[in-house]
Amino acid sequence: MRGVFLGLIVGVPLLASVLMALAVLRMRGLVRRVPQLRDEEDMRRFKRLAATQMYVALAMLPVLLLPAILWFVGMCMGILKLGDLVWLIVPVLLQVGVGQWGKAGQRKVEDLPAATSALKAERDRVVHTWNKKALPDW
Repeated sequence: MRGVFLGLIVGVPLLASVLMALAVLRMRGLVRRVPQLRDEEDMRRFKRLAATQMYVALAMLPVLLLPAILWFVGMCMGILKLGDLVWLIVPVLLQVGVGQWGKAGQRKVEDLPAATSALKAERDRVVHTWNKKALPDW
């Protein structure tokens, strides 16, 4: 039973880190393919990426909490020991690192230049929603 708890405590954040890394690579790919928001098609791609990132961020909330809950339950049931906390901390630190890398990638996407003032205004509105709201509103 201890192995199952530790496997989930380590595995869930590692899987989340892989998914977060894939999302970062997707952001970097958009920046490579669309160096400037030139038209509505580029804006559509931009919005689709932002919406996906917003949904992924919401899905990550319970994933981030699950390992801590499992560790606490394992401690209360006497399955885990205090020293097993290291199995919780190390993968979470990896998630934090991937998250910081992701934030840098997000800034590159948010800073994409726009060819027209209308596209710039739309980009800024999407970026505001991306950073301040839970769900896309476009």
